[in-house]
Amino acid sequence: MPAPAHRPAPLRRALPPALALAALLCLTGCFTFETLLKVQRDGSGTLEQTFVLSGPMLQMMTMFAGEDDEALDLCDEDELRQQAADMGQGVRLTSVEPVEGEGQAGCRAFYRFDDVSALRISQDPGDRLPDAMNEAAAQDDPPEYLTFDFTPGATATLVVHVPQNFDNAGMRDPNEAPADSSQRALQLQMMREMLKGARVRIALDVEGTIKETNATYREGSQVTLVDVNFDELLKDEKQLERLMDADPKSPDEVKALLKDVRGIRMEMQDPVRLRFN
Repeated sequence: MPAPAHRPAPLRRALPPALALAALLCLTGCFTFETLLKVQRDGSGTLEQTFVLSGPMLQMMTMFAGEDDEALDLCDEDELRQQAADMGQGVRLTSVEPVEGEGQAGCRAFYRFDDVSALRISQDPGDRLPDAMNEAAAQDDPPEYLTFDFTPGATATLVVHVPQNFDNAGMRDPNEAPADSSQRALQLQMMREMLKGARVRIALDVEGTIKETNATYREGSQVTLVDVNFDELLKDEKQLERLMDADPKSPDEVKALLKDVRGIRMEMQDPVRLRFN
């Protein structure tokens, strides 16, 4: 069986984290990771997470599970309950739904919480891998979480703290020599093949009407914090090369880099504030 893939050192430090997943996915295959957080006016709510593997990633994970004569189970309720506990006090798993299709396997998990202020959500889809794979890919870098403050009232206030780390923020390892034209063409071809259909999305939806917010991407009562659609991103070769070579060092540089980039919506406000009733 092939050795489990290790996430490259700059993965967690990259900004945006979802964009740097390309470095991991090109080695291991494709997955979809979507999180939808729904917050009610009393601060309680639900969390829906969808995690789907396909391509070489699914094949590798299936082989990895087969060593112990156990089928790959992305809906393992014991692991999902542990992940619920890791999300914060009072978070509990309520139900799971297998996601199946040709050449793919995954799980949709539903959670409930009583107080969004106690919740923390990882931005790293790698944290949704089964325990054995996650241990093999562990790093010294601490995880980065979305955290929340909540003030109830006739008009409730939700504050989302979005971690931003600009150390070594580019996708390119500064210790490696730049790729020549033939290497770059091979990299781009590999990315298109391996990332076909890949998507990473984190959004939140509030009960009622948003009266005021500084969020960049809002549609009705829903705010998008992260949305990377790799099919769209990989259509423009020059755009992708520019992103791969970038090394932004400040929020302003990141905003300039991502401006008008098709396939990426990344919240740069920190914190994000919403008032709703």
